[in-house]
Amino acid sequence: MFILPGQLLNMLGGQMPIWMISYFFSGTEVGYYSVATMTLTIPVSMITLAVRDVFKQRANEEFRIKKNCLDIYKKMAKTLFIVSVLIFGFLFIFLPDIFSIVFGAKWRTAGEFARIFCPMIMINFVSESFSGLFYITKKLKKVLVWQILYLLFTVFFLLIGYKLFKNIKMVLIFLVLGRIMVDLINLYMTYNLAKGGLILKSNKK
Repeated sequence: MFILPGQLLNMLGGQMPIWMISYFFSGTEVGYYSVATMTLTIPVSMITLAVRDVFKQRANEEFRIKKNCLDIYKKMAKTLFIVSVLIFGFLFIFLPDIFSIVFGAKWRTAGEFARIFCPMIMINFVSESFSGLFYITKKLKKVLVWQILYLLFTVFFLLIGYKLFKNIKMVLIFLVLGRIMVDLINLYMTYNLAKGGLILKSNKK
């Protein structure tokens, strides 16, 4: 009831930038966007899945004992934040040069796009690592609510960026701002779930 519609919304939210950028701009910008996002998100997604599985296992164990997993949540959040700042801080500085060396000088623009995405992917890496909490606590309706927000924020901020500036880099900056906001909402939701308060209330009912 909740997972399938949520996955559909998540897929739409992920594809919406490509559709809207191709509508607003040329195929060249779409190509730069696709290369930039794939180069960053594919390896990060693989790492995120591994981290999420580890956290999910440990969080599940803590919930059985203490009815919350706040300790492991805080420890992992601190570690992930420090690691991601170091990694993405480095990438933010050097990505255009890295793209020029690896793909050729003509792809430097894709590296500049990827630089813009660094803060967004950094926050997403942290927030997605805790998304298993929705399943541990059986709050799948909250996942659906978040995925609706994910789609709405994506479309809204892309439109605002284009209407105000009609410049591809500014549109991407607005996309990043919208995605960061929705990922911060995700972190807020998972933090509350980690505290166990919502679980205890539902058990009393």
